[in-house]
Amino acid sequence: MFMNRPSFYVHKLLALAFAWLVCQAHGQPLWVESQRTDNEARFLYGGQIQRYNLVTRSWLPVTTLPRSGATAMAADAQGAAVAYGATIYRYAPDFTKEAAIGSTSSAIQSLFLDGNLLIAVHSTGLYARITIFNRTTGAQLSTRETYVDSMYGASQAPEANRLYGRTQGISPADIVSTSYTDAGVVANVAGSPYHGGYPAATKTWVFPNESRVVDSSGTVYGADGLAHAGSLAGAVKDIAFHGDVPVVLRGGEVIAFTNTLVEAGRAPAGSTTGAEIQVAGSDALVFSPGSSTPTIQVIPLSSLNAPEPGTPVEPSGLDFIVDDSFQDEDGNLLLFSKAAMSLFRWSITERRYTGSFPLVGIPKYAAYSTSGRAAYLAYDSGVVRRMDFTSATPKETALFNLSSTPRGLATAGQFIYTVSNGI
Repeated sequence: MFMNRPSFYVHKLLALAFAWLVCQAHGQPLWVESQRTDNEARFLYGGQIQRYNLVTRSWLPVTTLPRSGATAMAADAQGAAVAYGATIYRYAPDFTKEAAIGSTSSAIQSLFLDGNLLIAVHSTGLYARITIFNRTTGAQLSTRETYVDSMYGASQAPEANRLYGRTQGISPADIVSTSYTDAGVVANVAGSPYHGGYPAATKTWVFPNESRVVDSSGTVYGADGLAHAGSLAGAVKDIAFHGDVPVVLRGGEVIAFTNTLVEAGRAPAGSTTGAEIQVAGSDALVFSPGSSTPTIQVIPLSSLNAPEPGTPVEPSGLDFIVDDSFQDEDGNLLLFSKAAMSLFRWSITERRYTGSFPLVGIPKYAAYSTSGRAAYLAYDSGVVRRMDFTSATPKETALFNLSSTPRGLATAGQFIYTVSNGI
C-alpha cells in the first residue's frame, strides 16, 4: 500500500487555485454546493442560497442565511439543514426558523436526509467519518470512523440506505460505500472488489432507480456490490437524468446516453465553465458562474437524440455479453446480461428476439425454473428476487434475503438452491 499524501494536498491546492481563478474571471464566487430539491436547482454560497424554479424557468428571491461559512446543505419537503464547518443547523423548508442540531468531530463535506435521519459525511485525510443525527431532536444516533477507505464526493441511495464516495490521499484509489439502518446506525465504509483497477475520481452520483453509481471518471458500477457496470467513455463534470437516460456535462459539451450507456448524441454547452446540469421537461439546462447569478444555457434534449426514458433495452444489434442462458418451457432461450441489466428472450423457431425484460439492478447470479415459469435473481446485498413469466408484464419482486453475499444460485423443479458465506 502506497500512501501519497503530499501529492493529495498539492492537487487540492491546485484545484482550489483553479476554482479561484474561474471565480475571479466571472466576478462571482463559484457555489460551495449545488443540488436539486424537487423542482428547484439550489446553489449554496458562503452565506446565501440562490434558487431557480425549473418549471417556471425563473430565479426565486435569494435566501440570506443567518451566518456565513456554509459548507454543505440538504433539504426536502419537511425542512432543511446547513452545515457551517463542523456545526449543523436545521431550518424550515424556506430556510427560516434556525435551530442548532449538533456538531461533528471535523468539517462536514456532505449532508443527506432520509426520513427523520440527518447524515453528515465529515471525512478527514485517510479517515471516513460519518455521523447520523435525529433531525428533529438533534440526538446523535451513531458515528463511525473507517481508516484508509475514506469517503469524499459522497452521494446517497435513500431507498437502499446506502452512501457512496471516493477515497482520497491514497494509491491506488477506490470507490467505496457504506450502509445505514432506519434507526440511524451506520456501518464501516468498504471499497469495491477492484481497489484501484479503474481510474481515480473525486465525486459520485447515483442513478435514479439506485441500480448504478457513476464517478467523475465516467466509470459506472453496480450499486449493489460495486461490480463494474460499464463506462461513459470519459470524465463527468456533472450528470443529470431524463428518467433512466444519463445526460452528462463534460468540458464544453453536453452528451446524452442510452440506458445501456451508449452515446446517443452531443451538443456544445455554450461555456467551458459549466458546473452543473439539470434536466427540466424536454431540455437540459447548464448552469455556469455569472456576475450576480449563474448563467443558464438551454439545450433541447432532441438536439442530443436523447431516447425516451423507461424504454426496454433493444437487443437487436446490441453488442452485449451473455452472462448466463436458460431454455424456457416453450424452447425459447433466455439470455441474462448484467451490463444491459436485462433478460432477453430469443425464439429459436423464429430466429429473432421476442422479449426484453429489464432488471432492477445488476444481479450476481440468475437461474430459471421451467416448472415454475419464473426467473430468479440473486444480488450482492443478499436479496433474491423472482420474475414471473406467467405475467403479461414480467417484473421482479423480492422473494427472500440471504444472510450474506450469494455465491451461487440454481433451481430444481419448484425448489431454489442458493450458496452464501453465512449460516
